[in-house]
Parts: sequence; structure tokens; C-alpha cells
Amino acid sequence: MHTHEQLGRGWQYTVYDMGNGRVLKRANTRSVAYMRMVRDFLWTAPWRICSMSHYFNKAREEAMTSMSVLDAHAISRAWLAFPVREGEMDYTQDKVSPLRTIFPRLSQQEGEGLIDRFVQFNRALIQFSYVDRTFQITENYGLDKDGNIVLMDLGEIAATPEAIARAIADRPWALVSTAHLLPPAFRAYFIRQMDEAFLPSALLV
Repeated sequence: MHTHEQLGRGWQYTVYDMGNGRVLKRANTRSVAYMRMVRDFLWTAPWRICSMSHYFNKAREEAMTSMSVLDAHAISRAWLAFPVREGEMDYTQDKVSPLRTIFPRLSQQEGEGLIDRFVQFNRALIQFSYVDRTFQITENYGLDKDGNIVLMDLGEIAATPEAIARAIADRPWALVSTAHLLPPAFRAYFIRQMDEAFLPSALLV
């Protein structure tokens, strides 16, 4: 049995506080993932419940790809909250503050500044041939103890020119599931800054 406090659960992973400044991200079993999907779909897209097997398999495949990217590519571990692999898919990281908990406390100027830093951080990731396919600003990113932006969700990364071009061309930052998790005051600025920073590069790949 797990004795650590559960902090959260997505489709791919359940997050536990290890009590030492680190978190454990344990890959979900199919049944655990299905329970989370039912909760997500029930009120928004109940017809998708019939396709949960597809979504689970896709999420697991993406997580496995991400783990292989971590093994094969050199990038500052500080940018990823110092991850350590714990088996095939599980990993530990430094505990950080998710951006979803930060934005509601910020003024307009502070929030726009944090968005600008987010854009710069992702440009740097792409320069190292990394991409978070979702650009999910509130859920996949956080601030470390020194206030630096880090990518805390490592289950949706890729590292090929084709994957980077596809992620940018899909413009996921404009989706309701991404932009609308930001406080309303920051949504238009976020989409505009992401468009200006990344859409031209998609045309050049």
C-alpha cells in the first residue's frame, strides 16, 4: 500500500507527496485511469466514455515515448525539476508549485510577465529539440523553490522535428481545455503571445 499523501491524478499518473521535498509520479493502471476519465467526460463529453480504451492506450504510449526522450536527450535536469526514473514509467521530481495555483494571485502585469517567461521557457526547450505537445500552461508547468519555471509533467514530451512542427501547427494553446484554465484576464494575452512566438516557426519547419 502507498503511504504517501496523494496530491493529484491525471490520465497518465497519480502524484504522491514523498514528504522530503520530492513527489512520486506513479503510472496509473487501466482501471484507475478509467475512473479519472469518467469523471472528466461525464459532464463535458459523455460520448467519449465509449472510447476510454483508445485514450488510455494513447496516453500510455505518449508516456513511454516521453521516458525514452528523457533517457536519450541531454537537457538541464533543473528545467524538469530534477527527475529520477523509478522503473519503466514512474519517476520522482522536486516538488514545485503548479502554475494553476500561481496565476489567481497575480496582478495583470505580473500574470502577463509570467506568460512571457513561459513563452521564453518553451522557446528554449524547442531549441534543445524538446516540446511539451500540449503547452498546458496551468497543469504541466510550475515554479521551483527559486521561482524558475519548470516542466513538471513529463508524460507528454517529444523530441523530433516532426513532433515539434505538429505540436505547433495544432495550436493547442488556443484550445478551451488549455487557455480557459487560466484566469479570464490572462487568456487573450496568452494566446496572442503564443501565436506571435511560435506560429512563424511552424511555417519554417
